Amino acid sequence: MNRLLELASRNNGLRSWKWSWQSKGENVSHDGSLWGELVTLEISHDEINRKYKATMRLVHTQKRENCTITQFTLMDKATYPAVQFASVNVSRYSEKSLAQFKTEVLDALDDYRVWNDTVGVLFDKVEEITAHNLTDDELCEAYDY
Repeated sequence: MNRLLELASRNNGLRSWKWSWQSKGENVSHDGSLWGELVTLEISHDEINRKYKATMRLVHTQKRENCTITQFTLMDKATYPAVQFASVNVSRYSEKSLAQFKTEVLDALDDYRVWNDTVGVLFDKVEEITAHNLTDDELCEAYDY
């Protein structure tokens, strides 16, 4: 699992960490046009609901001249799987406790992949995207072949 995280684009935001896996091309046909795929894993502080949470989602993307269009729906879980797979209630935010939650989630990703069908489907998609994006040599190095 650590190899997949190393191959992701990472973005550390305010009170959050995000890993993204973007397909190189737009080869998914949807609604009569071609789209790319993007899977994200985010660990963040939800200040409204007072909890730390870990979420994953698949969206379709399409690059245009000056922007990227992102498409997903909330109800179509077959085409756009999304899941909040871990959370913990907190009375108030602390950088240290959020970092601890992140460590616990990342350490248990393999378990979440087995326990939660949607997490399993999303990590299968991550492996597919990663395999298509890497050259044979990079792929062998990433998976220690």
